[in-house]
Amino acid sequence: MGKKKVEEMEQQRQIFVDGCANKEIRKVTAEKIFDLIEKFAGYGFNKSHSAAYAMLSYQTAYLKTYYPEHFMAAVLSTELSNTDKINTLISECKELKINVLQPNIKTSNKYFNVNKNLDIEYGLGAIKGLADSFIEHVLDVRQNKSFKDLFDFTKKVNVHLGGKRSIEALTKAGAFDELTPSRSIALACVDDMLREGQKNSAQMEGTTDLFASIEENLNFDPYAKYVNTKELSNEELLNNERDALGFYFSGHPVIAIERIISNMRSHSIGEINDELKRVRIVGLLNSYRQIKDRSRKQVAFISFDDGTGSMEGVVNTGVLERHHLLLKTNSILIFSGSVELDDYRSKELNRRMYKMKVATISSIESQMTQESRAIIIDARNLSNESIQASMRDLRNLNGDFWQHGNCKVHLKILHQESEAIIELGDEFMLIPSNENIKLLQGLFGDGSITIN
Repeated sequence: MGKKKVEEMEQQRQIFVDGCANKEIRKVTAEKIFDLIEKFAGYGFNKSHSAAYAMLSYQTAYLKTYYPEHFMAAVLSTELSNTDKINTLISECKELKINVLQPNIKTSNKYFNVNKNLDIEYGLGAIKGLADSFIEHVLDVRQNKSFKDLFDFTKKVNVHLGGKRSIEALTKAGAFDELTPSRSIALACVDDMLREGQKNSAQMEGTTDLFASIEENLNFDPYAKYVNTKELSNEELLNNERDALGFYFSGHPVIAIERIISNMRSHSIGEINDELKRVRIVGLLNSYRQIKDRSRKQVAFISFDDGTGSMEGVVNTGVLERHHLLLKTNSILIFSGSVELDDYRSKELNRRMYKMKVATISSIESQMTQESRAIIIDARNLSNESIQASMRDLRNLNGDFWQHGNCKVHLKILHQESEAIIELGDEFMLIPSNENIKLLQGLFGDGSITIN
């Protein structure tokens, strides 16, 4: 019927009529019934499909309109193993003003779900390297017990069921953030948690209660020994999230250096539309694949993103020969070229996606060296004492830091409730390299540096 095979239908007519006769149905009635079936085969089959799809489209549109949080949580839950799709769906949630919370060992379930505040709780099943059996075990324990800190978690949960990989995945994803002072301390605790887990297993077999004295001391601080743990840099924190979730969740390396790169691009990926033909984008290189084309020439296919969207690009032979040394994954680069609609990815992700024919590639560092004229340090949030201490540290930096500089340094401060910008002397001239910028940020804080 679906394939509209006329000869086959005629054969089936006789079979149908004979079968009806055996059921004491008159031939004229059987013929009329089969005529209806035959008519349906002509055009009714695709009509019924269209009606079914229309009904399904209406139902999903209704749910997305009136229950957007629950709808998006359900869609996210169907893609637990597809981190690219989850990343795209979370971006859609942001556009819909739906808040997606980071993983939380105290509240997250295996699947994405909606809490009473209409926020979406991240599904533990979407964390890479986290065993399903361990998730089920944690959720079973959590039904009757709560977790106060990491070692309380270790006491109540069989951490060896998940192993080091699962514990590290939870830590890097931020799932233990509510149980620890910082994510760096949580990472420092992983090996101790596994050792305590072994002791707790022995305890279950009849040895003394390791935590009895701890529970008696209400002032016990389980993290006292980790007080000097070095805090993770923003870059390390984001890279850990990417390891665990498959993408950056709480921020993005490109957005983190917004003040530095804002003058180096023409658009962000999220700003690209059908009207634009040529753009200059600062993006993080996610993948790089080099092949030979039909002419046996080397070309490359790349993908990059900037925290507002993602894009794929093709690098032809000439561009590849000039810039191949720059193409290292996880590098932040400047891509210039022509853009057009990416039909395949647009259809796959159900949103307008664009691709680039790359004309030039350059590094942030080379661009800063060539085009930068001034570095502005924002010290408005620092006290006078902190500024003076940082300036002393600035003067004491080794001689190479200030040699052959082409960039003047300005200090933005608050003076008597008014903003003031002080231009430092010619002895404070530097090359605006990544290393030097990171050093300045270490002295004055993340996000304190702007490059003109």
